[in-house]
Amino acid sequence: MEVLRFFLWGGGGRMLVELVSLFFCAGVVLFVVVMLLCLFRIFRLRAKMIKGGVFRMCKCFS
Repeated sequence: MEVLRFFLWGGGGRMLVELVSLFFCAGVVLFVVVMLLCLFRIFRLRAKMIKGGVFRMCKCFS
């Protein structure tokens, strides 16, 4: 624990904190991008299904 505290408050600590925050930000951005891509794909599939369903209903009624 003391070694960690010394390292954190020492010269290398600030760089470590910056690196961790940088990795954290990059991870969050990557996570958001992946989530958006998945949501986009799901919505596109759902839109295709809805279009197909409407098309079938129109064929049935006509």
